[in-house]
Amino acid sequence: MFKLDSSRFPLVLVTASGEITERDVDRLDADFEHVFAHHRRFAIVTHSTIVRFPSTNVRERIAAWAKRPDVHAATSLLNVGHAYVVGNAIVRSSMAALLWLWDPPNPQFAAATYQEGVDWALVQLVETNAIDTHEALALRSTLISETA
Repeated sequence: MFKLDSSRFPLVLVTASGEITERDVDRLDADFEHVFAHHRRFAIVTHSTIVRFPSTNVRERIAAWAKRPDVHAATSLLNVGHAYVVGNAIVRSSMAALLWLWDPPNPQFAAATYQEGVDWALVQLVETNAIDTHEALALRSTLISETA
């Protein structure tokens, strides 16, 4: 299941847990329509605890969604970075290697912890002037205290 939380926009938090279905891809599409509608820069932190790799159909639907011209254009223009929180060092290293071979439309980062992912995403927002340092520190404090 995907759960998108944009209540702390311009930081968007995505949780991928359990099993990802085609219905989840539809919901993700609808949720991102709301994110793109802000017409402001944003960063994403995705924390994944999926228990089973998505089916071929689901992977194909996610890829097709990401390649859609409107989604690709909005991502390229507005998404200043995407941190993936991956606790498994082997999977994280594999993701880092993939990023050497793939040129995504925005910066990508494989983080070991939620805090590391949040910190990286906030730096991306500050460096692109989407938020100032004070806003970043306040947001970080709130997010980290909620997970403590």
